[in-house]
Parts: sequence; C-alpha cells; structure tokens
Amino acid sequence: MEKQQKVAAVICEYNPFHYGHKHQINIMKENFDLCIGVMSGPFVQRGTVAVADKYSRAAAAVKGGLDLVVELPFPYCCSAAADFAAAGVHIAAAVGANFLVFGAEDAGEAFDALAGLLANGTLQDKARALIKEEKSLSYPRALSLAAAELGGETPAKALAKPNNILGAEYVAAINRGGYDVTPFPIKRKEGFLSSTDIRSKKSFEGLIPFPEFFENRRGLEALERWIMAVLRGGNHEGLYCIDPSLSATLEKAAKQATSLEETVALATGKVYTTARIRRAILAAWLGITSAEVKATPAYTLLLAANEKGTAYLKSIRKSIGISLITKPSSYKALADTTAFEKALYAEEMAALCEPKMAKYVSPLCNTPKVSATKQ
Repeated sequence: MEKQQKVAAVICEYNPFHYGHKHQINIMKENFDLCIGVMSGPFVQRGTVAVADKYSRAAAAVKGGLDLVVELPFPYCCSAAADFAAAGVHIAAAVGANFLVFGAEDAGEAFDALAGLLANGTLQDKARALIKEEKSLSYPRALSLAAAELGGETPAKALAKPNNILGAEYVAAINRGGYDVTPFPIKRKEGFLSSTDIRSKKSFEGLIPFPEFFENRRGLEALERWIMAVLRGGNHEGLYCIDPSLSATLEKAAKQATSLEETVALATGKVYTTARIRRAILAAWLGITSAEVKATPAYTLLLAANEKGTAYLKSIRKSIGISLITKPSSYKALADTTAFEKALYAEEMAALCEPKMAKYVSPLCNTPKVSATKQ
C-alpha cells in the first residue's frame, strides 16, 4: 500500500513576504512532502488593500519555497478571524492538505483550551451575551472576559495574544467542519521584522528577501476621496459586520475627518477595534454582505506553482473538493458566477490603489506564475 503523501497548507497573506515567512516555509519543507499556500486575494484580513497584487505575492512565496499557491478569494480574505479561518481551512482541505501550519505564540494546554471553547461556540455565545449586558464592550474584550469565566486563566491568557486567536480559529474551523486535517502550530520566532513594521518603512529594499515583487506598492490613499464619499453617504446597515450603531459611527466619523486614516481613528474606541472599522469600511465601499462571507467558498484560483506543485495538481484533479480555476478567463464554467464576478470588481478596485495610474487591464488577462523549478 502506497504511503500517504504529507501535504501541508498555510493560510497566508504575504503582505509583504518577509524573512519570518521564509523561516516558516523552511520548517514546513523539513516536515512535509508538499507545501501549499492558501493566500489572500486583493484585500487582507486587517481590512485594507494588499501592498502588491496577488500574483506577485504568490510568485514571491514560490520563490521562497512553497510548491503551490491558491487564492483565499474576496470577500473571505478581508473578513473577521472566524470567517477568514473557516474559508481558508475549507480551501486547504479541498486541495488535499492533511496538515495545517500556522504561527502561534503558544502551542499547548492554553492554546488547546482556547480552540476547544471556540469550536463549540460557547465562547462566542457568552461574549455576545456580555455585550448585550454592557453595550460599551468591544467584541475582543468580551471574548477575553468570556474565556476567563468559562475556562479560567489558561485560555484567557492565550486569547490575549493575536496570533493565538487566529491559530485557535483555524483549529476550531477544522473541528467544526470535521476536516481530516491535523493542526501543526509553529512557535513564532523572535528577531524577524513583522509585516506591520516593514509596511511602515518607505522602502522594502533590504528588509525582505524578494523586493522586486513589491515595487508597485498599493494603498487605499489613492481612492481616499471616493471611499470617504461613500462613508459620508451613510445607509450601510445590513452589510458585513455593520450594525446600525456602527453605520452611524462611520458616517459621523467620515463627516468630521479629512482623511481615511482620521476616519478610522475617530470611529475606533471602546466598542469598535481598528480592525473592525477597517473591515467595515471595505464592506461599505465594496458592498460586502454577511451572506457572501458566510457562504462556503465555491472556487479557488491558481496563483503560482513550481514543477512539483503543478504535478501535484494533476495528480488530484479527479479528487479535488472545490472548483479550481487555473485561468480567470475560464470562470464561466462555474455553476454560479456571481461570487467570482464580484471578486473581479474588487480586483479592479485594488488595481486602482497603485501609486501611479496605469491603463486598464482586465483581471481576466492574468495567468498563474508557473515556474519550471522543482524545489
């Protein structure tokens, strides 16, 4: 009987791809036969546009050691942790991953306790109940209080560390979905500049391994006035993560502010975190609905691969559990093209976020970055 191939996936953003990511991939390659990235599309989980287009980021990841990169498509790529994790895990399992790699500050009793509370929904339910009792509570603060009440100090401490939260959501998504995927946490190593630190610099040169993939640095500032106009218009209730109170908060902040960053700062407070405000702004601007985010991903897009990755895709083409689009122009073969067409629109908006206006090029003209190298 043939031994099962050990296939690992990492849900990633590479915004930008840095030396910490390269370190993680090196560990993956030491432990697994094939390494896959399920990577955010044009927007990212913190609620903003990615610094480079998805094909460039994926090409950097393959150059950095991954065998294959597929997309975590819009709007899942810019959703809250639980929705981001649910979509990413589904795609990872669908493309045959039997291990899921992620970075975490902890990996042990505290982490497992937190993941258990998230998986059965008791933590989220308790957090929502606390918010009903005290409306000034932010969701993260309510989660922390709920974790302490339900599980004691151990999960509460784990919850205080951001990478633990996302990692625990991955484990919870695996458990909820019943996927045959084994979590493989890698303890974060100190000493690497974070993506946030790197993005704060004017130039990436010397800070990341492959700066050539990140030369046309994108930012929402390019479309700031348009986005501000949308926010000042109000009426965003019912869109993803926007309740009536947040809709009013966004409108008020946008009318008081003279920039998008100032809008975020004015709207952030005890109730709403910066990340939620940024995601809400994207939802308002791009019309993201809760139903779209909660739906199971219907497709993924091939972004980059080396020779080993393309051979793997050929080997699983009859067993793959999701529609895999290799060329965007072939998307009309999908049973329902609605989600893909909305993602195309988001792609066009992201392209307008480059520092210099370029001639229009349809996202349908893109092709995956396939390398002849077998790493």
